[in-house]
Amino acid sequence: VTWPAMLVDKGYQTALIGKWHLGLQPRQHPNQFGYEHFAGFLEGGTRTMNPVLTIDGITKQRSGLCVDLLTDLALESIAEMSPRGAWCLSLHYRAPHSAYLPVDDAVWEQFKSKEVAVVDYPGLDRTMVEQRMREYLASVADIDRNVGRLLELLDQLGIEDETLVIFTSDHGYNLGHHGLEFKGNALWRLKEEPPKQWRDIAAKRRPNMFDSSLRVPALVRYPGVIPAGARVDDWTSNLDWFPTLCDVAAVELDDDVREQLRGRSLWPALLGESHEAPPQELYFEYSMRHGSQVDMRAIRTDKWKYMRDYRHPGRSELYDLQADPSERINLAPHASEEQRKLMSELDLKLF
Repeated sequence: VTWPAMLVDKGYQTALIGKWHLGLQPRQHPNQFGYEHFAGFLEGGTRTMNPVLTIDGITKQRSGLCVDLLTDLALESIAEMSPRGAWCLSLHYRAPHSAYLPVDDAVWEQFKSKEVAVVDYPGLDRTMVEQRMREYLASVADIDRNVGRLLELLDQLGIEDETLVIFTSDHGYNLGHHGLEFKGNALWRLKEEPPKQWRDIAAKRRPNMFDSSLRVPALVRYPGVIPAGARVDDWTSNLDWFPTLCDVAAVELDDDVREQLRGRSLWPALLGESHEAPPQELYFEYSMRHGSQVDMRAIRTDKWKYMRDYRHPGRSELYDLQADPSERINLAPHASEEQRKLMSELDLKLF
């Protein structure tokens, strides 16, 4: 059961533009999961410039910046769907994944010599990380430029007040944080890499479940419905979007569907109304199979973050998030008796 399919049943038109990354076989195609129209790429990535894209069923190399081409397709799709009634578009950019460049020439001009601030970490290759930060910020600015094009179209069509726009991501990012670059599959960015420590983890890799890898942006725009500047301070996750979007579209969920959902609707909270109590802890898992092999499971409470790698006995991490919000000090190797008891209790929730 997927929320795009439920929106189609409700009478919505649906389209996915950009990245899919949930399988290459015909049975795994977006059309099988509720997206009536698809244009983009099924793989995890493609080129920043002159990407290979599937459009109207034809897969070939296209000319131009990937971020611009995907936005062009999204604008066309919105223009086609909006006169015909309710619609839902998912636009999944490739950016800001590495390689970050090239970007629009005017954008790069703003960032190529820009002074940037990076985190302080012992042994960090600051020259490399500062350059990577410039490139990353330019890639983000290229997305921003294109999101602006989307919002301008909504204005031109006169539907800005009746269109809910959600801007979010599928993971966080490290750029020097913890001495790393990328997400849960991070690489060391130190002048000297630490020695290899674990059997199935390459020396250059640092698989992790740091907050910097897990936390994502979440911006919501719905003029006339959600007050400008409103803020929801509850803990939320991407699991919450399924019930939220069904709420927005007035889709009735059967009991068997509700029983399978692990998220909660954010709609009442976004409207400033009384709502279901937010979770007091969050669970995470990541089984990495590219470059290294790990089976990490983690739980996060208001005070603690505990991670255990089931593929490597003894590879555990415990952070006091109140005293150490940047997760600099792993308490697990030298845990006190009280902390060992806590880890045993959290283990029961992970297993």
